Amino acid sequence: METKVLVNCAYDEMVPLHKLVPNPRNPNTHPEEQLRLLAKIIDYQGWRNPIVVSTRSGFIVKGHARLTAAERLGLTEVPVDYQDYESEAQEWADLLADNRIAELAEMDRPMLKDLLQEIDTGDFDLELTGFTETVLEDMMTEFHVPSEGLTDDDAVPEDVEPLCKTGDLWQLGNHRLLCGDATKREDVERLMGGEKADMVFTDPPYGINVVGSDGKIGGGSKGVPSRTVRQIKGDDRQFDLLPLLKLAPISVIWGGNYYAHLLPFGGVWFVWDKMRRMEDHSFSDCELAWTNIKGVVVKQYELLWDGYARSGSRKDEGLHRYHPAQKPVGLITNILSDYGKAAISILDLFGGSGSTLIACEKLGRRCFMMEIDEHYCDVIIKRWEDFTGKQAVKVGND
Repeated sequence: METKVLVNCAYDEMVPLHKLVPNPRNPNTHPEEQLRLLAKIIDYQGWRNPIVVSTRSGFIVKGHARLTAAERLGLTEVPVDYQDYESEAQEWADLLADNRIAELAEMDRPMLKDLLQEIDTGDFDLELTGFTETVLEDMMTEFHVPSEGLTDDDAVPEDVEPLCKTGDLWQLGNHRLLCGDATKREDVERLMGGEKADMVFTDPPYGINVVGSDGKIGGGSKGVPSRTVRQIKGDDRQFDLLPLLKLAPISVIWGGNYYAHLLPFGGVWFVWDKMRRMEDHSFSDCELAWTNIKGVVVKQYELLWDGYARSGSRKDEGLHRYHPAQKPVGLITNILSDYGKAAISILDLFGGSGSTLIACEKLGRRCFMMEIDEHYCDVIIKRWEDFTGKQAVKVGND
């Protein structure tokens, strides 16, 4: 069946493809990605520009790439505009200038980003603008100004009403939260809904035994009693880390030093220096995250943090800790800004109190979050709602 596209431009006549002759000395080359995008755009827009043919030589002057795109689309004829040239030099000048003048244009990138965001309704394919997915992702993150929330970045609500049940899927603005098990493939697939993550950024608690044999979290004489935080489900279970690394091209795995013998060779480390200078304290001086991001040797982040993040008065710091594996939002935003600029979709399968989701909210990223504990899912939802002033929506179980 013959493929048809609309003709939305002026032209002299429709010409069969086999009668058109490309200029054999055309110096302009057309990479595969350009031809793919051009064919996609012509299929959507129809013909907005005809192919220009010289009446003097019979060669194509403008439209060599459009001809190839038409062939790929299975078209049998294309609109042609015949033009006169006084000399070979004038014809060559027109051919060369057609590409060169476009190359000299400068883009107002902040304005471009605003325009792209206007048309990005979720239903429109932004590649139809001529920008590849990778370029679009870079642009969206390059000029994003971190947003301020209605609450402190690290504030975690203490009193939440029971809301979530295992299996519940929630939409939190652009983010998704599933109350499920990260070790179950069907739960991960349901969370993603057919989409692909750009980065895994997570902190697996399994196999680490955060709560020690003395019933405290953290070391030293000031260890926090475990009754002040909820026990992590599966903290003492065996955990296979490798499937996690297959879910996205790049990964950042906190506590990777606990699984170092399982991790691929060649990874490097982020070091979070908590800037503790006290002789006696409850938690570790630093934490390590394994990553396969290229170009990282060892990156150290210094961020003062005592492991507590609570809404309301901070006078009780040192007595309570909401989630034993909690990370400060500032640490996460720093890493994503420095090394994850092209990562728009972030997957965190061990949500905890929801810090990764808040970081994604601030940076304009999209977070896919899993949490096995129903109570912590309630905390994540309430924390995001307090931070944004928006309301989470439960998604049907279909």
